[in-house]
Amino acid sequence: MLRKMLSFLLCAALSCTVFTACSQSQADTAVSGVSSVTDSGVVSDAAAASGSSDISDAAAASDPSGGSEIASNAHFRGDRTLQEMYDPDKDDPSVPVETDPFYPDSLDRAVIGEDDRVTVTDTGVFPFSAIAFMKVRAKCGCSKECSGFMAGPSGLITAAHCLQCLEHHALLDHVDFYFGYQSDNNYLYRYSGDFEYIFGTDFLDTGGAYSKEWDYGYVLFDESIGYNTGWFGTASLEDIDITSEVLTVAGYRDGILKFDSGFATVENPRIISYTADMCPGNSGCPVFFYRGRDVYATAINVAENEARQKNYGRRINGWLYDQMEEDGVFD
Repeated sequence: MLRKMLSFLLCAALSCTVFTACSQSQADTAVSGVSSVTDSGVVSDAAAASGSSDISDAAAASDPSGGSEIASNAHFRGDRTLQEMYDPDKDDPSVPVETDPFYPDSLDRAVIGEDDRVTVTDTGVFPFSAIAFMKVRAKCGCSKECSGFMAGPSGLITAAHCLQCLEHHALLDHVDFYFGYQSDNNYLYRYSGDFEYIFGTDFLDTGGAYSKEWDYGYVLFDESIGYNTGWFGTASLEDIDITSEVLTVAGYRDGILKFDSGFATVENPRIISYTADMCPGNSGCPVFFYRGRDVYATAINVAENEARQKNYGRRINGWLYDQMEEDGVFD
């Protein structure tokens, strides 16, 4: 009974916004001073070249304010088993492996300090440009907000509980991914086209209790949007290295991007904890570090404990890195 109560408390402390009753996603509006977005989620070259901020007719056709329902764009890879099989007492899952980050020449870079909970005012500079503000709608009709981050030209990493409704065990119906978000009228890039998604097979196979160890997932877009947003390098670190790095947590809540920095403690081969601040909506955001001017994500922000004394990240260990590489997250 005590174990169930603790599991419930931890579930209640999940860092994503709680699902709310279904409502149509807000109408996609024109990008202020950036470009228009087509129905497929691809930036319109003609509109970008002309500097137009109008939505294409195809996108307007799916605007709920125009009387049409937003189409489903989420496709779950149910054929893909993502199940960690190693024995943590025998196997080392943290053999160092990594990919390199990328940022477009058109984007400025931001250098992050170590102040507590800083609001990002220019969300269009790298690496903030590679962090997604996700407006999620599940098939049950519930909706919420989460964060995620680009890890390759068409791959985004986030938390498993951002890719489903925990209350109804429902899969996704539609997600809008905003990058460099300031408002629905002002952002760097928006993707609302089709995508596939995968999350940890064991995530809900724990007797109904939330398990942060399996709280990982990723999205594969139909387009290489990372060349517009940039992407994080991804690094699997050994215990001694992950505890010596200054780690930064940066994610959205209510459309506002904030970050905080600090050191981590290794809880087990899958989980690190840290006192870097976070809040609901930050679920799925990157836990990352700088190496010179390059930036590398090493964990996924997933939960806080019931006493709110520390927060938790699911490590991108060697096993998870290999699965992502196999599925093309970094391609």
